[in-house]
Amino acid sequence: MHKIRYNLSALKLELEYQNKREYTWKQLAERMEISERTLSAWLHNRTSRIDMEGLEKALDFFHEEGMVIEFKDFFTVTNEPTTNENTQSWQAGDSHS
Repeated sequence: MHKIRYNLSALKLELEYQNKREYTWKQLAERMEISERTLSAWLHNRTSRIDMEGLEKALDFFHEEGMVIEFKDFFTVTNEPTTNENTQSWQAGDSHS
């Protein structure tokens, strides 16, 4: 099963390294003109929707700070194996067909 997660922590670290300064999450939220609550939801992957306007603002922020990134850089995609329980459950359901 594929999992999509926000990649903001890595982007922030890369930006700090590039610009040789630290940024707080509060500063990022203010500069991106998004709420700290939205930023926190992104950081902890507690959202199932993509906020296009918010990501456009975030993209603008990184570009203004000299870090040229693309929309795809905001996310990581992993392919996590299904658990044996899910596989067994599926197989059991399949055999009753």
